[in-house]
Amino acid sequence: MTKFLEYGDVCKLDFGTHYKGFLIDSAFTIAFDPQYEMLLKATQDATETGIRTAGVDVRLCDIGEAIQEAMESYEVEINGKTH
Repeated sequence: MTKFLEYGDVCKLDFGTHYKGFLIDSAFTIAFDPQYEMLLKATQDATETGIRTAGVDVRLCDIGEAIQEAMESYEVEINGKTH
């Protein structure tokens, strides 16, 4: 089955690789409709916040809290509904 991306689609690309004992995992999201621009910006900011917050003595719940706070600081309107 072939699926072609359409204008209103949001597509998450997630892949991982294992090579000679090294693991690499990467993911990103694309969308063509500008209504999703703020959503993509919010998720990027939340991810970067999580990375900045992480450290040797940081509890996972503190990282999750920082990510949630960053994500909830955005107001996103999709199809006329505010999230």
